[in-house]
Amino acid sequence: GTCYTINSALTQPKYGKELFCNRENGPGKLKMMVTEDIQIFIHHPNDIPFRDGEKDLKDTILWGSTKNIIVKVTEIVNDETVPKIPISQRRCRFSWESDAKHIYDLYSYSTCQTSCYHTAQVDLCNCSHHLMPRSERLKIPICNFKGLVCLTENVMKISEIRKSCSSCISSCE
Repeated sequence: GTCYTINSALTQPKYGKELFCNRENGPGKLKMMVTEDIQIFIHHPNDIPFRDGEKDLKDTILWGSTKNIIVKVTEIVNDETVPKIPISQRRCRFSWESDAKHIYDLYSYSTCQTSCYHTAQVDLCNCSHHLMPRSERLKIPICNFKGLVCLTENVMKISEIRKSCSSCISSCE
């Protein structure tokens, strides 16, 4: 179905207003009225909802119901010398350390996992599913019928490749 995102660093082009709350303006409120059941994912602005995301940060809201969700954010502030430590030693990546082969320009664990899934599709079938995110930079074709058959026939292989994606490590942010 249709997806909407608020305060994502990954949307292109950037539209609308950034929503924020702080000690000056107090707690923020966002009220939505919907006409069907919805799923809500709460995540860092550099992340995307993905298959293996944290289950406690996902909720289903049934049509006609009211739900209050209170979010407490704990920001991580790194010492300015942390980026100088090699990735292999610190075992995390900053958002600007994304691989050029990834479909997203910013790194996070979830964007890496999605890129890994995308790469597995391309490696096995020379195309990616029409519901996968697109990257103008990579120019990967969308699967036609033959490509979709290939994805279906290789679904287990693609899943195994994604599960064994060792290049995806935690975000430093």
